[in-house]
Amino acid sequence: MRITLYVHGSKESAYEAGEKAGIKGDALELFKFTGGEHRIEYEVNPETGDSVPVKIDGRSIIGEPVKGAVPDWLRERMAPSEKPEPGNGT
Repeated sequence: MRITLYVHGSKESAYEAGEKAGIKGDALELFKFTGGEHRIEYEVNPETGDSVPVKIDGRSIIGEPVKGAVPDWLRERMAPSEKPEPGNGT
């Protein structure tokens, strides 16, 4: 079963996280809107309540077998154990 939830973040939280990360100026002013609202679709086991996120804002995420789901910039930052196998989210 699929269930969609909406999660909300605050500009203040994103701004503080961006400052800690060293983002400055216009980039920080834009970054503060990151996480404002996201639609997350979960695959849910209705008997156990276990759930796995499968889409964020309508886009497949790591774990679903979709070519190009992991952008190169993210793949470079992932530890070898986190990288999906070829054909599974690559």
